[in-house]
Amino acid sequence: MMYPEKILKNLNRVVERNVDANMFITMFCATYHPETKIFTYASAGHEPGFYCHVKTNTFTDLSAKGLVLGVLPNSTYKEKELFFHEGDMLVLLTDGVTESRRNDQFIEREYLVKVLKKYCHLPAQQIVDKVYQHFERLQDFKLADDFTLLILKHV
Repeated sequence: MMYPEKILKNLNRVVERNVDANMFITMFCATYHPETKIFTYASAGHEPGFYCHVKTNTFTDLSAKGLVLGVLPNSTYKEKELFFHEGDMLVLLTDGVTESRRNDQFIEREYLVKVLKKYCHLPAQQIVDKVYQHFERLQDFKLADDFTLLILKHV
């Protein structure tokens, strides 16, 4: 089995050799094992997602530091693990979500959390739909960047 840190390390070597020197790639790599309820992840400079603790209604950043892919040939990446409790959820996203604008300014992560909290009682797909619709309306239906939002909810 490949682990996120190893996948990123191997991909970094490929990207570093095959991409123009002025280009790079961000990536978040993870595995989830339903039988153990363990979520293992590593990041190559990608926008951090969130872990929602349903019992305390708190959101924690999935921060994992790692250099973007394609910059240095021997970059290493550090894995982290989370134990998934019943009802908790993971929120993974692209920077197009956090670069949404409100009144010509980028939104704060706290604003995104506020919107997620409003809908976190819903099933995962409905949360994604509601959050997307919220930000679509917020930007007058003109999303300037990609808007990818993935939610994994333990039920």
